[in-house]
Amino acid sequence: MTHKYFDPFIMSLIFISTILMAVDSPLNDPDSTLSQVLNIIDIVITSFFVMESVTKIIAYGFIFNGPESYLRISWNIMDFIIVIFSVSYLLFFCQAQRCASLTSIYNIAHINHFQQSQNRFHQGYSYAKSSPSSSHDLPK
Repeated sequence: MTHKYFDPFIMSLIFISTILMAVDSPLNDPDSTLSQVLNIIDIVITSFFVMESVTKIIAYGFIFNGPESYLRISWNIMDFIIVIFSVSYLLFFCQAQRCASLTSIYNIAHINHFQQSQNRFHQGYSYAKSSPSSSHDLPK
């Protein structure tokens, strides 16, 4: 990309991500505040890297749009592989390990769905309780 703030922003994300990887340890308690914060920041940074890849793919084309296509530049190939592994980690490994931040995001979506289902159930229940007892009482 050619915006003057784009590359410094991405480089600062890489720098922050590197520091966070140094802080993280497999010995950390997964339920600790530190682990939860690191997971949330990891999701945010990965989201920015995904947006970077998508933006470049839209701007340059994926592979068959000429010599400047996204996957015809070696740095972009490396970025794309890292993004694929990062997203895979968040979707599969993190879910299996019950990462707090990812679980929270899934829980919010499921709570919303549960609330909508519960509202529909209660509306149906109250309608059933107040429904007429015979068919001739129905409104015409």
